[in-house]
Amino acid sequence: MRDTERVYRQIDFPPLTKEQKKRLETVKAMKDEDINIKDIPEADFSDASFFYAVKIPKKKIYTSIFSR
Repeated sequence: MRDTERVYRQIDFPPLTKEQKKRLETVKAMKDEDINIKDIPEADFSDASFFYAVKIPKKKIYTSIFSR
């Protein structure tokens, strides 16, 4: 187990411009088969270090066993 905790920061993206919102609405209105994705390269997830992990706090769970 690590001695240090990793600190994650929240990324605050700037708000979308009117032009960006218009482009998103145009794509949203299109059918999936009409969207050309041939120029988008394949995603390489071999180095997935850019993903943020979600830490869930540990919680102790107690059980009791009753013998009959």
